[in-house]
Amino acid sequence: MYSILHRIMDLTILAYTIAIIIIIGQLIFSLYIYNSSKKIRQDKLSLQQIKDLKIYTQQLESSQRSLRKFKHDYQNMLLSLKLSAKKSHDKELIDKLAEYSSKTLEDKVLWQFNDVDNIKDELLKSLFISKLNRIFQDNIQYSFECRNVIDSLSNKYNAFDIIRILGITYDNAIEESLELGDEARIDTMVYRENGELEIEIKNRCRITDLIIQDMRKSGFTTKKNHDGLGLANIEELSQPYNDIFINYQIKDGWFTFLMVMSI
Repeated sequence: MYSILHRIMDLTILAYTIAIIIIIGQLIFSLYIYNSSKKIRQDKLSLQQIKDLKIYTQQLESSQRSLRKFKHDYQNMLLSLKLSAKKSHDKELIDKLAEYSSKTLEDKVLWQFNDVDNIKDELLKSLFISKLNRIFQDNIQYSFECRNVIDSLSNKYNAFDIIRILGITYDNAIEESLELGDEARIDTMVYRENGELEIEIKNRCRITDLIIQDMRKSGFTTKKNHDGLGLANIEELSQPYNDIFINYQIKDGWFTFLMVMSI
């Protein structure tokens, strides 16, 4: 009798164990399916966003090139008018033409994409053009330097992750610049050497006593009604890549983001 009860207990324990294993397996499988479907949705959304971004930046580039052509033609026209005015000794007309051309052809009005032309990777180029255009539209002082040709990002990285990291960095810089006002400035430097790509984005900032480790935490923010997910998101996006180096620095009123990766 005892052996029968003992066997029943063993079978019951075994049944419970199998049931628990099955439940845990189902939970793991469900979590895997959820994460997979979530990633598929995100990738589809990212693809559409990138597609829209590329169309938008192509339009911007086309408009900029048309503007350059207009500037060239307009300068020639003004030169002809100026020569005609000199021949007729009309000093007032000469002065007015000089003043008008100076205002009309002011460099900051004719936004240049000069160094951006060195970025050949379509996704990276689209990101830079769209963010620089937003900076320009918000009347924030800026500079962009890329003296080397950047053909493409390494295929060891998910390009969407890199674009999102840079997008978050620019969005943070723009938000801080809008709060800062007239003193705001955003500088970008893209550099390639010895198989590595360096991207530095720096902006003037108001608060200089922040601790970087605190800024990396999810929920950190200096703004009211703000989720504060910027740097925490960057940490999460870069975590899968062992050869991506990201550094932040706050010094002399500047916040500097530096990312180094293989190319």
